[in-house]
Amino acid sequence: MQSQPLSTLVLCDDSESVGALDVAFGELGISAQVSVSGAGAIRAMQSMKFDLLLVDLDDPCALETLEFQTRVKDRQPALVIVLSHDPVVLNSARKHRVHFVLCKPFTSHLMTKTLKAAHHLLLKGKRIPFRKSVRIAAHATLVGDLDDCGPQAALVLDISYSGVCLQMKEALRADAVVALDFRLPETEAALNISGQVRWCDAFGKAGIEFHPTPQREQETLRRWLDARSPWGRELPQNTAATRLNSAR
Repeated sequence: MQSQPLSTLVLCDDSESVGALDVAFGELGISAQVSVSGAGAIRAMQSMKFDLLLVDLDDPCALETLEFQTRVKDRQPALVIVLSHDPVVLNSARKHRVHFVLCKPFTSHLMTKTLKAAHHLLLKGKRIPFRKSVRIAAHATLVGDLDDCGPQAALVLDISYSGVCLQMKEALRADAVVALDFRLPETEAALNISGQVRWCDAFGKAGIEFHPTPQREQETLRRWLDARSPWGRELPQNTAATRLNSAR
């Protein structure tokens, strides 16, 4: 499974810097939306959320853009990289929620290393919510159900470190406790895990939050998910350079 790409917005009108960025982004398979005006960058942030904002502080619109990104809480870029010829300017930019600073001129190799560091920092914070889409046949038993019908056929639709999305033939109660038995795909590992229904609908779909589980089950599930998670890996290398998309 490939790493998820960074959604990136760049404010830069310096041809030398854009050239180095172009090479680095191409090596890592990242595409970016590039603006040569502060107004264009602000409009982009108003319409969507970016993982990464890269701002050339030598641009006359840079300060306006940096100040704006601190105000759009619902669409605030996760990480911010700033560039400048002037170390004093780079240092003063830190008060505007900046994560990486890079002095110009820089090589594409240095930018590649910076982007990888930003990538790992960003995805480290996303590791816990990782959910793997699956279709795993399972047996589900309602614990403590007075009308105990024994194990029922179920389908695990996705799985995370802390729970599953389950499809049953009939709707579950919102407070039900469910014991699940299933095997992880591509392994012989059998899991016997119980959990509480946290949400459900009228069509038999439900979100199950795991109860504290035995260490063996915890380690088995974590190893299986870690092996399939794209987060924390190197960005995929791409032999064909991905050109920057110009937006004004």
